[in-house]
Amino acid sequence: MIFQEREWEYKGSRGMTAQPYSIITIEQPEKGNFKIPEPKFIDDKPPVSYSTNENFSSLDDDEDLPF
Repeated sequence: MIFQEREWEYKGSRGMTAQPYSIITIEQPEKGNFKIPEPKFIDDKPPVSYSTNENFSSLDDDEDLPF
């Protein structure tokens, strides 16, 4: 199964989701016989950056982490 990223907008929020695009056989990826579709953006608005790294802070010490 090939998926396509699609932009969504709902009540002022925007994001990206993966939607089924096409079904392929097992042999097609092995042979390189498939194409990954371009992301589909909302037509009337420019794409936005979805990076939220500015809300995270770095840890000085990771000794207390349970993993």
